[in-house]
Order: sequence, then structure tokens, then C-alpha cells
Amino acid sequence: MQGPIAGEAQGARAEDAGEHIVSSSGLLVISKQPLLRQALGGLAQRVLAPAHIAEAGSLGEARGVLARGAPVGGALFDVPARASTEPAFLLGSLLRAQPTLAFALFLDRDDFFLIPEFMALGVSVFLPKHGDIRELERGLRAFAKGGAHLPDYGADPEGDLRAGEDEGFSEAPPGFTAKPGASALASLTPRQHEVLHHLAAGRSNQEIAERLGIALATVKLHVNAILAGLNVRNRTEAAIIAHRAGLRDDDAGEIPDGAGA
Repeated sequence: MQGPIAGEAQGARAEDAGEHIVSSSGLLVISKQPLLRQALGGLAQRVLAPAHIAEAGSLGEARGVLARGAPVGGALFDVPARASTEPAFLLGSLLRAQPTLAFALFLDRDDFFLIPEFMALGVSVFLPKHGDIRELERGLRAFAKGGAHLPDYGADPEGDLRAGEDEGFSEAPPGFTAKPGASALASLTPRQHEVLHHLAAGRSNQEIAERLGIALATVKLHVNAILAGLNVRNRTEAAIIAHRAGLRDDDAGEIPDGAGA
């Protein structure tokens, strides 16, 4: 079942392509680093068992592989770190030429703010570059089923969210649209708005505690209150909402009009 973070039409496309990947189609692994391509290919072979695996060093090279008629139903793309919006632009161009191709993206914590742009292209599986093997396997299994996976970029190692949610999840909650009503943001307290700004910058709870000069346990309470208030499951979703609401890291000290006490 496809979550609402991608449109219904895109969800149907991803589901069809995902099932094809694990049955008779091939998989394209895209990364500029040869060793990483091999590692991702090995992991995908074990989890997805595609008919064959092709490799490309960039989205441009991927176009060439696909143009030669390689039977590929899905692709794993290692998004270059700190590459701004160029990967989303290039991926959009590729998908217009290959509309049935399903993508899963390996994304660095510092680039999580690009997720809304990739979502708009129909991508619904995101894998953290520094996640553990269980997180990667869980995301790949969601990809194979045409589902969604959104990791918690910035989760603390000891786990700091509600039980079972510190490693991301493999379907968006029913109410998540990344565009909550103004009342949801306004219901947050001034301190929670401060914490939300830092979440939007991809900071962990420990980093937020150090910057605000408050206890780690207090930050965790604020984070959980923010997640509940915005009806989201993890920091990544909360940060997406913050970005779409125009909250920026450089105005973390400003409290929006109408914020709760």
C-alpha cells in the first residue's frame, strides 16, 4: 500500500515497478563511487534478488544505460552530498523519459531538505547513507513492494522518540500531507518552535540540547510534543513541514505570530 506522501498515480507506478524488480526485471545502481556501487549492488542482490544489476556513475550515464535498452525496472540512486537541487532537476528529466522507472534514494542527513522535491517526482523510498544495515534492508523491502520508507534523519543512537519509531517507518501515517493547517503550527509553544527550527536544520536531540542550553530529556519531551502536534511520526516529516512553512535555521530565535504560550 502506497502512503500519501506520493500521489495515487505515482504510487501505482511505483508499486508495479517494485514488484517487477523482484521478479524478472533488472536494477540500476547509480553512484559516482565504484566501491559504493558494488556494495549497494551486493545488498540489493541479497534483499531484492533482481534478475540482473547494471551500474552507472551518474544520472547522465544512467540515461545511456537505459537508452541502450537495458531491462531495468528500478534504480537505487546515491544522491551526491551537498549537491543542492541539481539532482532533483536531473532526476525529474530522467523520469520524464522513463516514467515507469521506480527510484529509491540514498540521501545524506545534511540533504534531507531535498526530500519534498523528490517526493514531488513520485519518489517515496529514502535510505540514510549512515543508517545501519537493518534500516537499509527495511527500506529496500518497502521499495520491492512499491511502498514508502522515510527514515528519521537525525535520530540519536539511543533512540529518542516513541517506541519503535526512531529508525524511520515504511509507510506514511494516514494524515501526513506535509502541509498541516496553520493552527497546527500555531499550537506549538515558543520553545517548541525553536526546537522545530533546529529539527529543520537536521540536528539531533543532543545537538539541540547543546545549542539551547537545556537538558537532553527536555528536548525529547519537546520533540515528542511537536510530533504529536503536527501529526507526524519522526523528525524528517516535522522538518519537511518546517521547510514548507518557510521556517529557516537562520531565524531560529524568531517566534511566529500566533504561536502558543
